[in-house]
Amino acid sequence: MRMKSHPTKYKFILLPLLPLLWSLAGCWQHKSVEVPLPDNDSNSIITLCRSYNSETFRATGAANAFPLYGRNDVRAIIDIKNLIAENFNHPQIFDIEWLDIENKLLFRKHVELLPGDSTRWLESSIGISPQTRSPGTYQINLYHFREMVASRHFDLLPMDSIIQQWAGRLQAEIILFRKVDRTTGELVDVGNEFEIREKGNLRAQILIKKKAILTDHELRLRVDWLGSDSNSCYRKDITLYPGDSLTDLSSSIGISPDKRTPGNYRLQLWLYDTIVAEKEFRLIEKRPKAVVLKKKEASKKKKETSKKKKKVSRKK
Repeated sequence: MRMKSHPTKYKFILLPLLPLLWSLAGCWQHKSVEVPLPDNDSNSIITLCRSYNSETFRATGAANAFPLYGRNDVRAIIDIKNLIAENFNHPQIFDIEWLDIENKLLFRKHVELLPGDSTRWLESSIGISPQTRSPGTYQINLYHFREMVASRHFDLLPMDSIIQQWAGRLQAEIILFRKVDRTTGELVDVGNEFEIREKGNLRAQILIKKKAILTDHELRLRVDWLGSDSNSCYRKDITLYPGDSLTDLSSSIGISPDKRTPGNYRLQLWLYDTIVAEKEFRLIEKRPKAVVLKKKEASKKKKETSKKKKKVSRKK
């Protein structure tokens, strides 16, 4: 008599274990291998940057090189929407690996997406302070299961070389003034001496004269106003990212009596930890109205005399 065949019980045991098996497959040790990937493909999948918008995943400061300065991170935003099916029906395993200048593993991030997960962007980062990293070329790899699907190299740059390269090329000029004429757009009361006034402000325009455009890494600038005691009154940090052209920078401080006292002050422009431009100025007590009127009249006469001289020279 022939016996009926029955489904083995092993099938029922293995089915619930499938997600676990997929996960274990993603945890296997990856070998560091060079895969010939088109640069455009990897660049479109992995974006390296300083920061990003967590809702839109739009990058700020995207680059292929980053200065070794302060306590900073390099972040990777990874677009996986073209790597998985829209309605995938089994777990998707991703691994993100960061390698150092000797091709050794710095950090690995394991990500498992279960069916129904709407995630289409991955994120990972590493710290790049001068205390923990050395200058050189680093690498980030993306694996889908055990297959490398994207890879990018990036450089960490020594601070000394950046300062040596850029400090002399900025050629910054600092102009101090009280306000801008709303009609003509001209700077009003340009000089090095300014009266302390109620609701008064002192403004600075910093002209950057360099011709080259920044292409491969960020530059960090700082405008620092120093008081008569040489302590900082106000600081403004300005980061110029790749693709930004260096244009005029601006900053201002209040110079009302409750904030400032008469004395000698300075305005400094820093490139990282190096001063690249400096301007001294003096704040004085408000002059009596009569003195101010006299000064204005003298300035007016000077302008009229100058105009007359120009007319005479033209006739000649």
